[in-house]
Amino acid sequence: MMRPEPSCDSPADEHPGFSPSLRPDENLREQLSRLVPKLPGDGSLPPQITHVHRIPAREGQYSPWPHWLHPRVFEAFESLGVHEPYTHQVQAAQAAHCAFDAALAEDAHRLSFGRASGQGHDEPGTTARHVIVATGTASGKSLSYLMPAFDALYRGARREPLSATATNAGSTGFHQRANVLYISPARALSADQLNAITAYHLPGLNAATYDGDTPAQERRWVREHANFVLTTPDMLNYGILGNHRQWANFLRGLRYVVLDEVHSYRGVFGAHIANLLRRLRRVCALYRVNPVFYGASATSANPAESFAKLIGVPEGNVDAITTSTAPRGESTVILWEPEFLPDTQVTDKLAAGASAFDTRSEAEKQAPQRISAIEQGAQMLTDLVLSRTRTLAFTRSRRGAELISQRAQRYLDETEAGLAHRVAAYRSGYMPEERRELEHRLRTGELLGLASTSALELGIDISGLDAVLVAGWPGTRASFIQRIGRAGRGVRMRSPCLSPGTIRWIRIWCIIRRRFSGRAWKLPFSTRRTLTCFRRICALPRRSLRYVPRSFPCSASILRLCLTGWCSRIICAAGRTAGIGRTRSRRRIWWICVPPAMVPIS
Repeated sequence: MMRPEPSCDSPADEHPGFSPSLRPDENLREQLSRLVPKLPGDGSLPPQITHVHRIPAREGQYSPWPHWLHPRVFEAFESLGVHEPYTHQVQAAQAAHCAFDAALAEDAHRLSFGRASGQGHDEPGTTARHVIVATGTASGKSLSYLMPAFDALYRGARREPLSATATNAGSTGFHQRANVLYISPARALSADQLNAITAYHLPGLNAATYDGDTPAQERRWVREHANFVLTTPDMLNYGILGNHRQWANFLRGLRYVVLDEVHSYRGVFGAHIANLLRRLRRVCALYRVNPVFYGASATSANPAESFAKLIGVPEGNVDAITTSTAPRGESTVILWEPEFLPDTQVTDKLAAGASAFDTRSEAEKQAPQRISAIEQGAQMLTDLVLSRTRTLAFTRSRRGAELISQRAQRYLDETEAGLAHRVAAYRSGYMPEERRELEHRLRTGELLGLASTSALELGIDISGLDAVLVAGWPGTRASFIQRIGRAGRGVRMRSPCLSPGTIRWIRIWCIIRRRFSGRAWKLPFSTRRTLTCFRRICALPRRSLRYVPRSFPCSASILRLCLTGWCSRIICAAGRTAGIGRTRSRRRIWWICVPPAMVPIS
């Protein structure tokens, strides 16, 4: 296949790291020797490598612990080796703590010794401040929210004022409660965070997960005793908001809502999460509490705007921390172009087995074909395991992860049989005990190679990985950066590699160019989708349905739903209970009559 010549404005002139004729130094040759047993003797790159990009090392910047942090809390951090936080961690913790003080002051203003004063207390707060931290992978975003959260939890457990700096932090018994709700898009991430949180052994901390893996007999204990609950959006919708009266004791003391991996909330999924968080804010207002929302995200364009749109507050109410001061080791991103198939081999059977159907045209079938990303990933994973390199191989499907693992084990059986059991696959569908065992074996080094889907793409702390294989373009730049960020979580050198498979190399080149030239991405999702808003309206609690126009960014046409079936009856029953208007039927179509004054949203 002929490759196009670089144009006059080729990115190779702007970014020398993308030059295909780059002469590798000793460090790069040492890394490549794990992939290619026999490197060219003239010092050039192997022909499979089309581009190499270097990410330079960076020194860390540190700051002292915040003055408001309880001494027992930073002693817990220091017990695990965290003697001095990064500067951006202190900035984020300070912003969250200031927002917490403002929320306490607002609660004290609205409540007079536990009695409501004034009007509009059931409406979600619109003046509270919130925080979003949008920095790169392995930048320590967890510690930045644990500092203010642990401080409030510890003081609340000791019946002390929840804040050392707030004027009204201990004026009423209402302020003696402090709970934290952590929301992540994956159960594996919640389990990983739970292990990290409980390792601090902070007195008064009762942390527990509430997700699909939580046994039924433990869920009641979580509702009644836990003050740090880790859950997923599904369980937030089904288990907490759907039964918020059972969670009343927890919700009345909710102080922080932590949203991890915010960059993953995009598209239709992001639209549902946005409306789900609006429901959460309205339920919190029902229990007269105004929590601080803290978001942790990868680097994105205008994170304050995206996070404000996600949680439903004005952009001016969000403080964004975007500059990372964490140390970073040098890393290398390699674009690896698979070899051509032999003329005698018409199709790649492994690639055919990983795909449900063939989408190629007749011209593409007759053109020279390359080895699939599945086969190339299995070969590269085998070479890395033989060199005792701890590697995580990402693929786009569960079947692909199984095929890479099985083929790598077969290759290892033919060369060094003792290493075959040190390669496994990780995907959804496993039992919770099996997933935890695989994560533990990978952390301890018992596993040298693990083929995974996007289940391990999120911020699970797996230290000690030396390389990452991305077998096939994951679809978005955010996913690509998250995947290569799994390697070298620390200051050691890392060598993530990309095997693009059948996608044209020039397209991958352009995408990587935009990412490393500093152009971040936005979070595309819409909160005004009619179907999404309708489903969320169906899930509204009856008592707070009258605040739909202020809580949901929908128009009058969405509220005047033309529905049939059981969904319309739910809407009508809720409408009669809340007294927002009459319901009537015409030709088996139910309408909700909403007064015009209650629909101020365009």
